[in-house]
Amino acid sequence: MIAMKMSRRGLARSSLRRAVALGLALAVVLRRVGRFEVVEALAWRGVPDVAHVRGEEVDVELGYRVDVGVADSIAAELMRRKWDGITVALDGKLGGAELGVEIDIYADEHVPVQAGIISEGVSILAEPRGHVGGEVVESFYELLDVEREEVEAVVEELAAEMRHAALWRAASGVYALRDYSFEPEDAVPLWRRLGQAVEDLRRLLPPELELGTQKAFRSLAPELLRHLEKHYMVKLYKDAVQMVPLSTKSHRDATALLRDALAEAARKTAGRTGRVDWEEYAEAVKEELRQRLQARTKKQA
Repeated sequence: MIAMKMSRRGLARSSLRRAVALGLALAVVLRRVGRFEVVEALAWRGVPDVAHVRGEEVDVELGYRVDVGVADSIAAELMRRKWDGITVALDGKLGGAELGVEIDIYADEHVPVQAGIISEGVSILAEPRGHVGGEVVESFYELLDVEREEVEAVVEELAAEMRHAALWRAASGVYALRDYSFEPEDAVPLWRRLGQAVEDLRRLLPPELELGTQKAFRSLAPELLRHLEKHYMVKLYKDAVQMVPLSTKSHRDATALLRDALAEAARKTAGRTGRVDWEEYAEAVKEELRQRLQARTKKQA
């Protein structure tokens, strides 16, 4: 799956317009990078599964670029008709993968949570179903290993589309998920606002350190980026970061190293003070990341 989270700002109407535009941008990019055609686009109430039974057809024309005006009109119709979402179904190929891809665009990020589809709110969820050389494929997480160059091209083109349509600030996160899970090992961040990428570290903290990190962790961005550059293809766009892991194993290794560095810094800080001071803890994490980066560099040399 590819899951997109939206920045939480602006009115509900403007948020929905941006979500529709981002969902259509992903469809445009898949057609541009791969060989896909739109099978159907259906609006629905309740859950996406009912779309094929009680959904209402929506006219979605996709060109080479996303048409923000079309996205605005679709969003306005969704609000007027009180639909819960729209599903754009594509069929075609991405590299050697033959896929059907359903892109669900939700009128509200709580819809997929309430429907029991996923544990966290998302605005867009794209699900592939197909095969590569006889092997079944059910997520973009898997495609990162078997069709990595094509997935990297999708991420590159999506970033370009977001910039072209002035949508790059609208998305707070784009992830390739395994099994609908946002557990760090299962959620590959493909696009993150830099401040929120630092906030992702919260998921890796030891249980006793779940709160109070946001301000202290802001200073970790440079060390975090240097760490990520060893495991991902990283590009910066102002205050956002685009990442494609060298493999899913590389992502899991990076996650394990970060988890270990955070735990070790907590042990050292608590050992000196008897409690964890957040500013001191952030400095300890920086030092842990520096040491691990140096050790890795020496090992490779």
